[in-house]
Amino acid sequence: MPEIQITRSERRTIEKAWRRIPFATRLEVLRLAKRGERHPDPDVDTCAQQYARMVLGQKAVGLAPGVLLAAGAVSIAVAVVLGGSRILTVNAVLALLLAAYFWDLRRDARIVAAARRNDPPEA
Repeated sequence: MPEIQITRSERRTIEKAWRRIPFATRLEVLRLAKRGERHPDPDVDTCAQQYARMVLGQKAVGLAPGVLLAAGAVSIAVAVVLGGSRILTVNAVLALLLAAYFWDLRRDARIVAAARRNDPPEA
């Protein structure tokens, strides 16, 4: 997906709107999207679509998992060579957790963006 050029204020507005939606409702949006359905509340559905498109359009979110996995692997290798450095081990674990977070964020955004749209055709 091509990178979407949005301003910082637009991104903040979209993120604030998404975070204002209760967590249980956000989980419901994802649950429905996994079944190919959209949320019955049009405001929530629109907000979810905007957030998903914003996430998928950001180049950094797409690159982050690979970069973080590589950093985690290098940190683990260096920690092993140095005899179990705790700082590098913690660094590796954090990098791998962040990679998993970004991978999950991107996967969920793809699911929400792909949910079936049954909007009536405009006349």
